[in-house]
Amino acid sequence: MSGAPYGYRYISTKQSGSAACWEIVLEEAKVVRQIFAWIGQQRLSAQQVCRRLYQLHIPTRKGNARWNPRTICGIIRNPAYMGRAAYGKTHIGERRDRLQPIRGSSEQPKHAYSIYEVPQEQWITISVPPIISRELFVTVQEQLAENRKRYRLRRQGPNHLLQGLMVCKRCGYSYCPKYTWKRSSSRGKDRLYVYYRCTGTGRHDADGQRMCSNRALRADLLDQAVWEDVRSFLCDPQRIQQEYQRQLNGMENQEGWDSLDQLRSTVRKVQGGIERMIDAYADGLLTKEEFELRIKKAKQRLAMLEQEQKDQADEQLQRANLKVIIGCMQEFADKIQNGLIGLDWDAKRKIICAIVKQIEVDEEEVHIVYRVGPNSFSQDLKQESLQYCSRRIVPAKNELLNHLGDPLDTESAVDDSV
Repeated sequence: MSGAPYGYRYISTKQSGSAACWEIVLEEAKVVRQIFAWIGQQRLSAQQVCRRLYQLHIPTRKGNARWNPRTICGIIRNPAYMGRAAYGKTHIGERRDRLQPIRGSSEQPKHAYSIYEVPQEQWITISVPPIISRELFVTVQEQLAENRKRYRLRRQGPNHLLQGLMVCKRCGYSYCPKYTWKRSSSRGKDRLYVYYRCTGTGRHDADGQRMCSNRALRADLLDQAVWEDVRSFLCDPQRIQQEYQRQLNGMENQEGWDSLDQLRSTVRKVQGGIERMIDAYADGLLTKEEFELRIKKAKQRLAMLEQEQKDQADEQLQRANLKVIIGCMQEFADKIQNGLIGLDWDAKRKIICAIVKQIEVDEEEVHIVYRVGPNSFSQDLKQESLQYCSRRIVPAKNELLNHLGDPLDTESAVDDSV
């Protein structure tokens, strides 16, 4: 409980002279009371609260000028402010699958776990000085439930085809759906449009400057363009086959690797040498210093050889798998070609999530990065990565130009991983 929330400070046992506790910070507590009053009495949303705090020049605990709505939601849901701090609200469990890694982190995190919520009846409550009344806290929770009903948030899963796959190539933040009403010039009525918008455009740095200015994209047009490229990609075995063949040739042309049989023989020799070294030390033929030095070097070499042996075995298995895939690509394309016509929304979503790693949105281009390399082109000697496919996949180009202002060039990027 040493991480006291906004409005409190942690007083350790050494500072208090008795048990550790939380102490109210008067300046922050005043802001907390104002936040609860705005939501519970004036029925504001978390986003509106953030705007008011910015207009009143009230910074966050870290000194940022703008507040995040998630921070506000974390404050108004915390029972500590009514005098009952909760311990054990979450627990660590098996890592959840993600469509793409968190911004700024690797695909394989150092700690492979996820955090799960614990039922409220299993919390351990601790008494702390209250900042607001229990009645106001309950009123705010009811208002949150009412806001959720009015927003009609779909909680059973994504409701847009490319949701969770799009990332801004300029700032690294994800693209999320945004709804807006526009007046139709032909009918003269308001019409609801859905756009994919970079979340970085709504974020600001410590100086209040917008972090990104990348454009928003019409969701229905981009969904159609991406699905057409995915369908043509699956129905064209040559694109996948050539990429697999390129990877296979790269494995076969690698130099500096001994054969797997030679590696196994070398590992057995090193293991035998370690055993003889132990026997020599037991017979008194080696001093302790000599034995420790030699055994350390021998174990380091053994670990290196075993890792190299494992890598070689994995590569042989991958090479065999690639050969099987190359031989089956045409049969695979023939089977799925008719099945891709007339699919429902859920089936399209599953297929896209299975083979598309991410969709990168640049200022003038949109790149589809496949988990399986779609094509292999002639390489420029000065270029280390694979080139982008130059084929445009936007079927309704004129319609896109009318809504975006500039050409939207959607291309297929090749990813090296399989």
